[in-house]
Amino acid sequence: MEIAVNMQMRRWQSVAVGAVLSCTAVAAYWTTLGGMWQRWYPAWGRADLGLIDRISEGESYYTHGPLMAVVSVAAALLLLRYTRIAVAPRRRAGAVVLCAGLLVLHLGMLGRVSFISALSLPIVISGLILLLWGAEALKRLWFPVAILGFMIPLPEVTIAELNFRLKLVATDWGVRLAGLAGVTAVRSGNQAFLAGGQSLVVANVCNGLRTLLSLVAFGALFAYVSRLRGAWAALLFAMSIPVALASNALRIAALVVAASVLGVEAATGWFHDASGIGLLAVAMGLMFALERVLLEVRAKLSKAPLPQGRFSAVMAADSAGGQWSRLGHALCGRRALVAAGLLGLSAALTLWSARPLRNVLPAADSSLLASRVTIDGLRYDSYSLDLDERTLTILEHPSYCYRRYVPAKTTRPAMDVWLLLAGENRKGIHPPDLCLEGGSAGIIAKRDVTAPCGGGEGIPCRELIVQDQERTYYYLYTYRFGRQYTRSYWHQQMRLLAGGLLGRPTQGALIRVSSIFEAAQLEQTRREAFAMLEQALPRLDAALP
Repeated sequence: MEIAVNMQMRRWQSVAVGAVLSCTAVAAYWTTLGGMWQRWYPAWGRADLGLIDRISEGESYYTHGPLMAVVSVAAALLLLRYTRIAVAPRRRAGAVVLCAGLLVLHLGMLGRVSFISALSLPIVISGLILLLWGAEALKRLWFPVAILGFMIPLPEVTIAELNFRLKLVATDWGVRLAGLAGVTAVRSGNQAFLAGGQSLVVANVCNGLRTLLSLVAFGALFAYVSRLRGAWAALLFAMSIPVALASNALRIAALVVAASVLGVEAATGWFHDASGIGLLAVAMGLMFALERVLLEVRAKLSKAPLPQGRFSAVMAADSAGGQWSRLGHALCGRRALVAAGLLGLSAALTLWSARPLRNVLPAADSSLLASRVTIDGLRYDSYSLDLDERTLTILEHPSYCYRRYVPAKTTRPAMDVWLLLAGENRKGIHPPDLCLEGGSAGIIAKRDVTAPCGGGEGIPCRELIVQDQERTYYYLYTYRFGRQYTRSYWHQQMRLLAGGLLGRPTQGALIRVSSIFEAAQLEQTRREAFAMLEQALPRLDAALP
């Protein structure tokens, strides 16, 4: 009777400690998980939409994110239930890995880099498994832990760069394949020009990035459950990348052919939607075919028989109750309480790190930009513009100065100059690429340039050519940190982060010049943008510490 009571008490103790561990872990990652949810479903915060629209609207590349969490939990439960796992805690190794994961979490939170803080999740889970159950358990559960990495959104800057490059690749491959089918098309950037003056624009939704990210996650699961092992399984997983690119190229080629035969309106309407479903079917069919090919190749190159089951040699020899009892018993010791305490402390620190930062700069005023400038003998008068509340909220209300310069007595287009002063708050600066694509504009060209101003070797900048449905825009921008300028967003962000961590705060800013232009006026627009930037920098350098 006493033994039964003790077993019952231990069972409840393990449940209680497990609940505490779970709650403190959720609290520690609450801010990070919330940020990931917003990346999975960008329209989630729109109260004017219904549930289905809030999930489906918005430009997201990670709608499969929650599914990865479900796959991870399901795989872990199956492995715990049907394989034999010895419990031999590795205290030191587990403590080191757990603390390293929490350190990564807090570095990401302090630096306000959500990608880094999210990457710490698999590390922390691995540390907990080592600390409480041991290396054998981690060896058995590595896949459910690793698959969580596929639900972590890449940085938005990386997504924007991949979008641009994949649009060009997808358009090029699609036009080439359409040519093999007898359709004449010419590629220019991310546009395919057809006979009769028609054109087809490959936008972000068609560049294949969604397919690539989803299929790579599927490829990891497919390679894990396949009959292939070791390097063969790794090869099958790696093949998911070219399969995704090739499948999307076939889709673009089909859209070009459909536009040539049925017209652009039909190609971008019902055929576009139907081809998206067909794309997934083709990609998955190719993955199954590749597995078959690799099995045949392996059979010819190796005499070793194929394994019948991944865990046939370690299937649980005892009852499920015995397995769960051993695992639950490991949660009743001091190690679990120490881990819960560390997670609880981390929860408090992450909440503090996630607080909105107050801008240390005074509110920007019109004195940061001249009200009147002269470029090539032409006078430009200006007036102030205001950023909308949504943009200010995203950027955490930085100081800014935004003016529109209108040339006097000429039909030349106006030029906008935007100084965004973020201080030490890295969240206060986003690359213009993100804002432009978020506003449904399409970037058709980008390149690095050096503006001949500021003395010395000039100011490193980046220029963008952006097109919406009716107009083409020119954007020139550069980032500032301390007294230096860079065209690289990551360079500026790392310098701001390093300055904050080392106790040497560095002020950050974004300077952007933009204008509408016609194709034949690109060089003139570029020269005028350089001249406008040259007139803005001295005032900015004098105003910022």
